[in-house]
Amino acid sequence: MEVVVDDEQLSIAIGKRGQNVRLAAKLTGWNIDVRSEAEKRRDTEAAMGQALSEAPAETIAPKSMILEELGEVEGLTEAIVENLAAAGHLDIKSLYTMTAEQLLTIEGMDQDLAFRLIDAVHARFGE
Repeated sequence: MEVVVDDEQLSIAIGKRGQNVRLAAKLTGWNIDVRSEAEKRRDTEAAMGQALSEAPAETIAPKSMILEELGEVEGLTEAIVENLAAAGHLDIKSLYTMTAEQLLTIEGMDQDLAFRLIDAVHARFGE
């Protein structure tokens, strides 16, 4: 059995030298694995990442709204928008805090396009 406890309660759940877990295992006859919420979250995220990496690309390709929202930006192509989506940027809100240097890490992005994109995003939000 796997037991997930609040991060702050992990040491209490396990007990001094594991006595609480050993006693509970002896009373129930089960093998008990006590884990913190943070540890369980990390394991779940790792498992989900592995499952996504094993899935066919077309089933996990996110639909980006950037081209629909900023299609007027010169040089912004569908391929670049797909690369932005692959990096987790599905809408212009996610681009709002990005710097030109961060945008330049996206495949196909050049400096001029990065600045045009930043200007368009900030103009969209009225700045």
